Parts: sequence; structure tokens; C-alpha cells
Amino acid sequence: MSGTREQILATLAWANAFGMALSSFEVWKWLVAYPRTRNSGAVKMSLSEVVEKLDVLVAEDRVGTQWGFYFLTDREALVEQRAWRLKITNEKWKKLVSIVRWMRLVPFLRAVFASGSLAINNTKEESDLDVFLVTAPGRIFTARLFLIAVLKILGKYRGGAHVANYICPNHYVTETSLEIPFRSLYTAHLYSTFVRVWSKDSGALDKFWNANSWIGEYLELSAGMLGIHNAPRRTLKDPILVKTIRGAVETILHTPLGDVLERIARKVQLAHIEANPLTKNPGQGHVVVNDQMLAFHPNSPEQGMLDKYKKSMLSLGLSEQEF
Repeated sequence: MSGTREQILATLAWANAFGMALSSFEVWKWLVAYPRTRNSGAVKMSLSEVVEKLDVLVAEDRVGTQWGFYFLTDREALVEQRAWRLKITNEKWKKLVSIVRWMRLVPFLRAVFASGSLAINNTKEESDLDVFLVTAPGRIFTARLFLIAVLKILGKYRGGAHVANYICPNHYVTETSLEIPFRSLYTAHLYSTFVRVWSKDSGALDKFWNANSWIGEYLELSAGMLGIHNAPRRTLKDPILVKTIRGAVETILHTPLGDVLERIARKVQLAHIEANPLTKNPGQGHVVVNDQMLAFHPNSPEQGMLDKYKKSMLSLGLSEQEF
């Protein structure tokens, strides 16, 4: 079997771990670099080549197809599930955009990226709205303080029984600490599918991807592939009124007063975070808290997803590799 056909099977196996059927375009866009060495200087196959290989795999009954979606054999139930989740996702996108309109006012916040199931249009009704946030350096705790305050005022902060359609701000980094140390197929796919909902700098997401070029070790991405899923209707501008209000508050806090507020916010938040049992026992996930990164991923589904992927790969007769 050619390497490119193996890649397609590996990509569908990865989508299977998410419970997703993929269009031919999505298969092409998210091609897994299988084996891991494949992406070293490799030329990504064209969309037409992917469609041709998919047709061959369908004829061999290794891959199924329905309504323009592809899936591993005997997983046709994923098609109806994907269609339903796409409908749910559209409604959740409207909710997220309406909330981010207010989040733009948060001082020292620099970017809001949609992540997780929403970013790949695969949400469930009970799904929250995951966002990845970039802040100004030296003000990460202040930005988080104001962000939580805004979300609580809006009644949209995820916590306790409040999950579905609530904002889950589970990862913050600063503009000078964009490189992420957690590396696997799971995180590569997660970070490569970010959608820029708003940012002070229109190139913020490209800067993030440039800082995390290791993503290409796991996914075979051709030039220009990252970001093509960013729909303009889901990306907010930064109007003058918003910039004026945010800038005025930042001017006040770009002073010794702001330094004091950052220290207080840091002390209070650290105490609260450290008191949370999940900080000491994050299960298969992780919790990172410092001046450059705040990452709250206890009980992450990462290992479970990688295990499902490995199981599918082995059932397809594909060799094991580092996932």
C-alpha cells in the first residue's frame, strides 16, 4: 500500500477517535503525517489525489462513504451524527461570537481563538465553548481577572453545573510565550484547527502557528493550509470604540498601580488554583500556572483519544508509531 493511502487511513482513524466522518476536503486538510518522518521535505498530495485514493479505498471496502463524507468501514453511523453536530455547531458559533463581542473590552487581552470541538464543527448539545487566549506579557493575571469578571457579569462563565454554551477559558499564554510544550498528534490537531474569533493584531494566529512549527511533525500541512477554515463571518473586527475603551483602561494600568493589581491578582488566583483538588491531581491531564502560561486541562481526553487512534490503526494493519 502506498504511503499516501496509509496517510488517508491514518487520518480517518484519527477522525474516528473524535467520532467524526470527514469530507474529502477535510481529509486532505488534516492529513496525518504517517509515518512521522513522512513530512520531512514531502510534497503534500493534491486534493484530487486524495479523492482518487479515497475512491480506491472505497472500492476495496476499507473506507465507506455517504452524503459526501468518508469514514472507516462499518462506521456509517458517524455520517448522520456529523450532520446533526454541524447543525448544533452553527448555533453555538452564534453564541460564541455574541459573547466575544464583550470580551474584546478586556484590558491586556490580545486574542481569542476558538478551540476544541467547536473549532472543528463537531460539537454536542451539551458542549461548552472552549477558547484559547493570548494576553499582554506581564499582565496575564490581570487579563484573566477582568475576563472572568466580564463573563460572570454576562452569566457565561463555565463552572459547576453551568457547562453547555458557557465559555471555558482553559488556556492563556502571553504574546512572548506562544510556543506550547505539550506535543502529540492530539495537541497538533488541536492547535492547528484554532479559529481566530478576535485579535488586536490580525496576524496573531499566524504568529502562534509560526511559534509552533512542530505541528508539522504530526500533520502534513502545505503552505497556506493553516487558517483556511477561518470564516470571516466568525471573526470580529476591533472597532474604534472598543479600542478606545480598552486602551483607556490599559493606560491607567500601565503604571505602578497596574503592577500592584497584577501582584494582587496573581496572589489571589494562585491561592484559588492551588486550593482546587484538580491542581494536585489532574488525572491524565495537566495544570500549568506561571507568569507565561495558565493551562487548565485536568482529566484531558488526550490519552483516551490517542488510545482509540492506536486501536484503529492496529485494526487497519498499520504499524505502531509514536503518537
